[in-house]
Amino acid sequence: MHVGLNLNIQNLGNASPDREVMKGELRYAQLAEKVGFDSLWMPEHHFTDYMLTP
Repeated sequence: MHVGLNLNIQNLGNASPDREVMKGELRYAQLAEKVGFDSLWMPEHHFTDYMLTP
């Protein structure tokens, strides 16, 4: 079986610097790899401040 993780990288209202938000999400990605997830998914929402897209 293939198991993936979907990360919705949000910084609503610019509560934190984007750089810090991305660092936090990268920690989740590293942990997912460590515990055996097969893939990581991130949706793209262009031209909106709803989500960050790496």
